[in-house]
Amino acid sequence: MEKWGGFENSLISLILVKNKMQKHLRIMREMMPELSSQLDVIERKTGTLFTQSSFMQMRKDTCKGNHPVLCHGDIWTPNILWTKDDEGIFRLKAIVDWQFVHLGSPLEDLVLFFHSALSAESYRKNIFKFLHFYYEFLRKNLPKDSLLWESYEEFEKQYEIAYAYTMSLLLPMTLNDNEILFYTQSKEVLGIPETIPLAKYFCGRMYNEELGAGYILLEFIEKLSLCHVYHNLQEKPLIEIIGHLAQIAIRGLKLEKKIEKIEQKNAWDVILKDIAELTVTEKRFIDMKVVFPDQSTQIDYILQKFPSIFADFEKFQDLRMKNSPIRLLCHGDLWTTNILFTKDEKGEFQVKAFVDWQLFHIGSPVEDLVFLMYSALGPNEIKRTNFYLQVYYDLIKDAIGEEKCPWEDVAELIKQYETSYIHMISIIHPMNVNGFEDQIIACDENEIDWCRENFGLKSAAITAELCRCFEKWIQ
Repeated sequence: MEKWGGFENSLISLILVKNKMQKHLRIMREMMPELSSQLDVIERKTGTLFTQSSFMQMRKDTCKGNHPVLCHGDIWTPNILWTKDDEGIFRLKAIVDWQFVHLGSPLEDLVLFFHSALSAESYRKNIFKFLHFYYEFLRKNLPKDSLLWESYEEFEKQYEIAYAYTMSLLLPMTLNDNEILFYTQSKEVLGIPETIPLAKYFCGRMYNEELGAGYILLEFIEKLSLCHVYHNLQEKPLIEIIGHLAQIAIRGLKLEKKIEKIEQKNAWDVILKDIAELTVTEKRFIDMKVVFPDQSTQIDYILQKFPSIFADFEKFQDLRMKNSPIRLLCHGDLWTTNILFTKDEKGEFQVKAFVDWQLFHIGSPVEDLVFLMYSALGPNEIKRTNFYLQVYYDLIKDAIGEEKCPWEDVAELIKQYETSYIHMISIIHPMNVNGFEDQIIACDENEIDWCRENFGLKSAAITAELCRCFEKWIQ
């Protein structure tokens, strides 16, 4: 674990675009003018700090000898499952959502956790007590030469440095309360059918600057089984999920123009603008050739086509909108990892709930299909994509009639899907490939070899499918 190869796959790295981060600060200033003077200080201090090289070195310096350790990468309280005992005290049940697992600085995980778990008052009163407990626990349980800091004073100093750079990047994004907006509107406003499996929403509180925190409390579901991008989802549960997506689309079509009035935040477009930058995405594909050199010829072909799609973000957005003019409710992050499963006695996945609605928005339902099938289909199933699209199309057409169906025929849906596949998977796939060895840490030990082999086969099939779609639709 001496290499920092997984660092670039962390959530913090994905939003490390200096001018975008400062734009978020300016938006935050408009929303909360009473914080203008403090935000001015942050903006001035970060103006020269957040270059890729200097920032990465600063992160490494928070650990002695640049020694990375396993980090969750996205450890907010919503990514921790709890139960309540008879006295109403929260009890830890599980830590979930390991999509951003990487080798890096454990101080960033501490910052994320404390920021989401503690009120402003509790943070001020107790943070040093908690830090001291953490440090003493490590000191008592690790050999002295394994400690990442020479002393508690050094540990505290590095924590405050990590807090400064982490929250400078993430504080503007904590104002995104999309998931609470989804759950509070899901039944009465959005009219999500009861048949759609959602984790039960108990309560939540929007982020509040005075309290310095927000939260959401959802149902705890036991005996879950992970279905990651390196797994294959069987046909039966995949068709069930497609059926649920069709029901959501049907409800949106019945809302008609009312759907544009749904209250939502703009989180998806903000994140997309950061991760779709041309030079960054090209570099990810170039790095991907190191992981899978046998795909180099196909990757070179994709890179030749790239500028026509990704050279200008506004143009890219226009292409997305023109490709799918129908606007419906979208999950926005519909990987199989954001669907909770159990397994039956035959080892087949059973759908329990759709979770992680932080990126829900009104947009193209086809993009949800792209994310789902990218993560769900095995290497030999990708060629059956049109079968699943036909299922989705038939469900919608049969429910609302051919005249109101948003696609003239299934061929039009397939075209939109394949074009969206270019737009989305060109961005996402190389990120998953380059971060795969860090993500697979979450895999069961007895599955690792199979998962690694299966993901290699999936990657080859996905890259080939990207080439086919580029050749078919991008002249």
